[in-house]
Amino acid sequence: MSRQNGAPKNLCDSLDAGSRLQLQDIPQEIRKVSEIFRIKRGKKLYKQGSHNTYIYYLVDGYVVIATEALSDKRDNPIIDIKNAGSWLGLHAYMNNNSPAPDYVYAQTDCTVVRVPLSAVSGSDNMDLISEL
Repeated sequence: MSRQNGAPKNLCDSLDAGSRLQLQDIPQEIRKVSEIFRIKRGKKLYKQGSHNTYIYYLVDGYVVIATEALSDKRDNPIIDIKNAGSWLGLHAYMNNNSPAPDYVYAQTDCTVVRVPLSAVSGSDNMDLISEL
C-alpha cells in the first residue's frame, strides 16, 4: 500500500492489494465533506440525490442492496449482497417501468461512508469511483 507520512495518498492506494479501507485512511479533504452512518442491524439507509451525487463505502458489516417498487411496497427485490470493504453503487434502478428508490439493508451492525462525488471529481480518487 502506498503511504506518505503514514497515510495513503488517495482512496485507490488505500485499497491496493485487497486491503480494506478504514475510516482513518480516508483523506482528510474527503472525510470533512463526507457523512459516516452507523446502521443498526435490520435498518435501511436510502440513497440520496441522483445516481451521480454520492458514492458509498461499506467499512464494516454486511448489507443487502435492494429496491422498493413504487407500485407495490411489498415487493423488495434484492439487487446485490455486499461485504465489508465494498463500494456500494446505489443507483436509480428501474422496476416495473417505475423509478425505484434503492437502499442498503443492514444484515449486521454496519458503518457506511457517504462521499459526495464532487469531492473526488477530477482527482486521483476518480479512477476508483469510475469502477462502480
